[in-house]
Amino acid sequence: MNFNSIFSPEDSDGLNACVGGDNIHDFYSYAEGYFNAANYLCDKVISERLTGDLDIVIFPILYSVRHGIELALKSHLSNLRDCGINITVGDIHGHDIDILWGCLKEKTPRAPIFIEIISSIDHLIIEIAQLDPTAQEFRYPVRKDNNQTIPDRKVINYRALQSSITELTSQLKCFLNASECYVEEHKTETRTKELSREQLSELSDLLPNRDTWGNDDSDFLIKKSEFIDKYDLSNKAFERAIKLIEGHREFAGNIGIESDISILNDKIITLIINNYSSRKLKVANKSEGGIVKISDIMISNEFPEHDFFETIKDSITIDDIIKMETICYMALKGEYSELFDEKLQTNLERVNGIDNEEKERIKHDKFIHLFSKTTFLSNFKTGLRLIGRPGLAAMID
Repeated sequence: MNFNSIFSPEDSDGLNACVGGDNIHDFYSYAEGYFNAANYLCDKVISERLTGDLDIVIFPILYSVRHGIELALKSHLSNLRDCGINITVGDIHGHDIDILWGCLKEKTPRAPIFIEIISSIDHLIIEIAQLDPTAQEFRYPVRKDNNQTIPDRKVINYRALQSSITELTSQLKCFLNASECYVEEHKTETRTKELSREQLSELSDLLPNRDTWGNDDSDFLIKKSEFIDKYDLSNKAFERAIKLIEGHREFAGNIGIESDISILNDKIITLIINNYSSRKLKVANKSEGGIVKISDIMISNEFPEHDFFETIKDSITIDDIIKMETICYMALKGEYSELFDEKLQTNLERVNGIDNEEKERIKHDKFIHLFSKTTFLSNFKTGLRLIGRPGLAAMID
């Protein structure tokens, strides 16, 4: 069969959707699509008062909501299965929302965010499950057994429905985001039985420096008591959290334990900070008069920033530049610090086998590219903290 009439970009006015191939193929994205479609259609009915279509458009709206729920539940169950939780392929298959929801509530870890969201949407999930337990009621006028679907008359108000859709989709998106985070925490081993990565980070920020914990004037015991009370932890659970923090580069840095990752040296970092700050000050002074020329803020080969690179290039290696680039971009994107080693290795491999002349060119270009960014110093500072170098980060105002 020829599908060229459908799958053709001609006269599209830019409205092309990409389906199939290596494009989106996950439960989460499909669920989001069905929820959005239901909301858009519901909104159109209300805003344009399509009263003549109220009794027929309701079916695709309700089916989209129901199918979005089914896919969202399967997305979370699939994530839990990837984390080693005892969930079979059979548990994820099937269309019975009641069974899927029951499995999800049984298997989901008792993390506060999961407990809160499950509690808040339980009544909506159960209501949809009762209306359409087998995914037939909103799709067909009759069931497989030839009996009428939705035999009892019901009245559904579109405004109330849209309100429920908004609440449900918002909560499920939060739930699935938490689910994705749970998978990442499992992969990177940055959670304990009781605490999430975010809570461990919170604890590491809360505590004083490690070398002061035994001092008489230390507030360590006060902070410990506050945190235990906040999350209803046992002493052993707190000890597990401390052990993980002490062995985690970023979190250990938060309590004053420096990692052994080498990146430049104090002298070079001081030179970079001073030169960069001086450049920003010059641009700021020029901007006080009003208009700032592009030539005032862009880096070019004629400008002294390139001369600055010439003064330090023999003191830094291409590996130093790639480390700096890696942590800056991780900071910019808000990525987990646990990914640093893998990302650094990938970036270093890109310059393996390149001759020295080409390496020098790449070193120059990468440095100037980073140095020309207005967010360079803030990203560099955040990046240094990510790799457990708070002492170096403290050098940056």
